[in-house]
Amino acid sequence: MSTLVILLMLTSAAIHATTGMLGKSSTDRLGFFAGLYCAMGLACLLAIPFTGTLPLGKLWYVGVAILPHIFYNLSTLAMYRQGDLSVVYGISRGAAPLLVTTGSFLLMGEWPGWTALSGTVIISVGLFLLVDARALEKPRAVGWAMLTGLGVAAYSVLGGWGARGTGDVFAFAAHLLALNGLTMVLIGLIRRGPAIFPAMKAQARRSVPTGLLVGACYWGVLWALSVAPMGAVSAIRETSVIFAALLGRLVLKESFGPGRLVAALVVVGGILVLAFGG
Repeated sequence: MSTLVILLMLTSAAIHATTGMLGKSSTDRLGFFAGLYCAMGLACLLAIPFTGTLPLGKLWYVGVAILPHIFYNLSTLAMYRQGDLSVVYGISRGAAPLLVTTGSFLLMGEWPGWTALSGTVIISVGLFLLVDARALEKPRAVGWAMLTGLGVAAYSVLGGWGARGTGDVFAFAAHLLALNGLTMVLIGLIRRGPAIFPAMKAQARRSVPTGLLVGACYWGVLWALSVAPMGAVSAIRETSVIFAALLGRLVLKESFGPGRLVAALVVVGGILVLAFGG
């Protein structure tokens, strides 16, 4: 796997974990995430004249790929209501790499090769080792986290499928993320009515810059999914679990014991396999 893909995914992982921490610590999670996705969606909408529009015959890729994003957005809100960041985040992201590897094989016949598969498995093991045993004390949190993990895997596979199928990853990304922003604002309207707009405004100082960063990083994710094995891309991106555990400790004062240090080293070992395994 190329160094550029690895660096892009590690950057995306750090930003995604920071987003999770900001969302978890927010006094109004719905207002924060609605504002975040609105900022991302508007920026991507404005980018469409520069990326070009997709032909009508390929817009259905966007229509299919948006569905798991809607599911993920809803389950994420529920997940953060139920458990600590370092617990629910690890479960939701840990299962994704192997699910993405399986999904990309079934949907597109993509075989990552033994080296990429080995690195993906090693990273996945490390991610699961990061999950706190306290998770068992909150079965509802575990349930929502597992559903969120399915959403992560589904949007990753369908995102890579759409990016490859349209033949224009940047136009696809602009259309998909613009639509994603709209759907999240609609979710806010359905749940809270017009009051969602003052809530979004109150969170704007944090949500708007975060949304722009998240959008830019996800463009990079979609590009990586279009040029590299999807499972391996997902595995590196889900190292956000390590960043989330560190942020949970430093900012939210959640626990981070020696077991998590071992798990982090296992993840690093998997990344090295992907980077230097040929």
